[in-house]
Amino acid sequence: MAEHQLRLRARLVRNYEPVPPVSGNETRLGQVFLNLLLNATQALPEGAVMNNQVTLTIRPHAEAWVAVEVADTGCGIPAGNLSRIFEPFFTTKPVGVGTGLGLSVCHGIVTGLGGQLQVESEPGRGSTFRVLLPVAGKTDASEDSGEERARRSRQPEPRRVLVIDDEPEVLDALARTIGPPHSVEKAGSGTRALEMLARNADYDVLFCDLMMPDVTGMDLREAVAAKYPELLKRMIFMTAGGFTPRAVRFLEHLAPRCIEKPFDPEVVRAFLR
Repeated sequence: MAEHQLRLRARLVRNYEPVPPVSGNETRLGQVFLNLLLNATQALPEGAVMNNQVTLTIRPHAEAWVAVEVADTGCGIPAGNLSRIFEPFFTTKPVGVGTGLGLSVCHGIVTGLGGQLQVESEPGRGSTFRVLLPVAGKTDASEDSGEERARRSRQPEPRRVLVIDDEPEVLDALARTIGPPHSVEKAGSGTRALEMLARNADYDVLFCDLMMPDVTGMDLREAVAAKYPELLKRMIFMTAGGFTPRAVRFLEHLAPRCIEKPFDPEVVRAFLR
């Protein structure tokens, strides 16, 4: 899936050592490895393929872990950005390239499987992303730092969420995706959403359809900006296409905070984090 980009930028080197089975999920890990491989590819310039390299490594790591590493010889990541690299919406890519959600989603998938996602990088020398996965059946796989154990044992912080869409099926589907421990309230129109905000605007996250027949998501954002400006950074817009010229301009400004239908559950969870 990544070959059409990779072959224009780098040689691919595989270093696969024998490893025991791990605890994981094939589909979710496939999403992680594809994202890491594409990120490595995009860190390299096109051309001069023989001078650029992406290395995939699978090897045992400590007693109860398996390491899968994706390394590139690209531009690297400035030290000041490393601590933020897994934050939702944080990206070092140019405007219009990526949403800043990929690594956050990967981090959520890996830690949800009981693993760890690490990064090492040096500007001008490249980056290495390391996925650590627990060996299947090893009871001591979680014997890492106390901070790591405590972090994984915590439940997601409950959020108060408002979902706004004129399609009942979308409202119900997104509410199920969000699920416990979060509290979800549903508004079937922009007008209804404004009524609910007038009663109590203390929401942590607002998922709002962009194109609605009465009050559009764009109209609702203008109303929120005027009355509840503290909510602006908590608004996530949803779209299934069919853009008007106004919507196109709107999305060019707010692209990182827009998701496409149907939803990827991991992306929704990243927004909630």
